[in-house]
Amino acid sequence: MTAAGSTQVTQITAPQVARATRTRVAKQAAVLLCVRGAPVERIAVHLLNTTPGNDGAAATLRSAASRAVDRGAPGGGATTAPRAR
Repeated sequence: MTAAGSTQVTQITAPQVARATRTRVAKQAAVLLCVRGAPVERIAVHLLNTTPGNDGAAATLRSAASRAVDRGAPGGGATTAPRAR
């Protein structure tokens, strides 16, 4: 390994690793909930902890936001709607 390669590895900080791990685990949880037929609101909670661009996340978040507004809980819609783009 070159000195430049080892420098790149050491530049990864604990918060970056933690964020990557949280994103991966949240995506896995969302997939499992989806497969098990969980309500979109439960899935959305986990998708909010993933990075934007997650396949299918926008549609699920839009659905969860719509259901929250339909239930009379616009706060839930306000939370999920910005990420649903």
